Amino acid sequence: MCVLQPSYFSVIPCLQAFGISVYDEQLTYTDGNFTIPFERIVRENYDAVWLTSPVFCTNIIFKKTEADKLNLLLRENIYLICDESLASIYTQLSTNLIKNEYLFSIYSPHKVLGTNAMKFSCIITHQTHRDFFDIWTDLFAGGMSLSSEMAITHFLSDNYEYMLKKGMEYIYQNYIDVKKLLQNHQNYCSYTPASGIYMTIMTKMCHMIFQLNIHL
Repeated sequence: MCVLQPSYFSVIPCLQAFGISVYDEQLTYTDGNFTIPFERIVRENYDAVWLTSPVFCTNIIFKKTEADKLNLLLRENIYLICDESLASIYTQLSTNLIKNEYLFSIYSPHKVLGTNAMKFSCIITHQTHRDFFDIWTDLFAGGMSLSSEMAITHFLSDNYEYMLKKGMEYIYQNYIDVKKLLQNHQNYCSYTPASGIYMTIMTKMCHMIFQLNIHL
C-alpha cells in the first residue's frame, strides 16, 4: 500500500499497527496544483492507495484530471482510501469518482467547522462491505460517544449547512485580509485561492521567509 504525501501524521503508524506494508509516494506541486504520481503507482504494483483531499494542510483541491487518474486505478481493482475529513460538502473529491467496491471515503463534517468538541467520522463505501464494518466497527473504534451522537443529529439538521455557510463567510473575510497583506510581497510569494480553512503561501525566495514573517 502507498500513502500519498503529505498526509496526516498518524496514518502510516496506524496502518503499520495492523501489519500493513506501507510506502511513501510524493505528490508533485506545480503552479498551485498537486498531481498524483499515477505511472509510479502502476509501476510499483501497489494494491491500495491512501489519499488526503484536500491535500493535507494546504486546502488545495485536486483537479478533475487527477480524479480521472484515480478512476483508472479503481477500474484496475486498486483500493483507494480517500481521507476527506477536511473536505466540505461542496468540495468532495468523491463526487468525481466511480462508485465501486474498491473506493472508501472518510468524512468528518464538523472538522471543517473547527468544532473538535462535537464531531463524528464516517466511512462511505460499497454495500458489499456492510457486514464487515457492522461486525468490526465497535472493535476498531469503540462505542459511539454522546458528542458523536450530537454531531450526527446536528449534521442532519438544517442548522449544519447554515453554520457551514456562515463559517465559510468568516474564513473568506480572513482570507481577504491576509491577501491584502501579501499583495505587498507578490515578488516573493504566491498563494492559493480561498476554498476552506487553510491557505497555502509559497515563498519564491527562501532567504525572504524570515523578513516576510517579521513584516506581517
